[in-house]
Amino acid sequence: MKKPKGFQKYWDEMRAYGADGFTALDISAGEPFGMAAMRKYVEFLWKAAYLRRLDQTRASPKNGRASGVYAVREGAPKRAPTPKTHGRIARYGQQQAHMWVAMRTLKHWTIGELAVAAATDDTPVTITMAYSFIATLKQAGAIATLRAPMTGGLANAFARPGVFRLKPSFNTGPVPPVIIRRNGKVRVYDGNRDLFLDELREAA
Repeated sequence: MKKPKGFQKYWDEMRAYGADGFTALDISAGEPFGMAAMRKYVEFLWKAAYLRRLDQTRASPKNGRASGVYAVREGAPKRAPTPKTHGRIARYGQQQAHMWVAMRTLKHWTIGELAVAAATDDTPVTITMAYSFIATLKQAGAIATLRAPMTGGLANAFARPGVFRLKPSFNTGPVPPVIIRRNGKVRVYDGNRDLFLDELREAA
């Protein structure tokens, strides 16, 4: 059986495609790594913001099925990122998606109000989750404070809750932001515009 090339070989091939981009099929063709596994690796690279998704699709020569086209972002490392080496991606799954919808829908909210608005029977959202999500987005410049909360952090969240809103310039679309922790730094990636929120803040 043919041995897989390994992450580094796949990554080198992705980088070689340059700005024209590639599909998962381009990289997995003839490889025992498998198309399904390659799609997962490409998805991982995209969610970790190593890839940008181009506004186009390409049809497979085998079955004509359209596939997404990706390109390696400028400044990406030469060493292949893997789930073990890239750093932790902090994701809240459905909770994060629900909080993002609530932020975009409500004119303003407290931490408690956001948690309640985002929660469903199948997807509970805790005060701690809401507090962490708001704090990270606020640090990235996406949240405006309409009324400052009582100092003391989460413990005083209900004593005099702060009132917040999502800044209109950061309400970029339905895809929830991805919080990336890498090398001791925290960045927030906006998949709607394919950039980090600090880049959007600098451009504003």
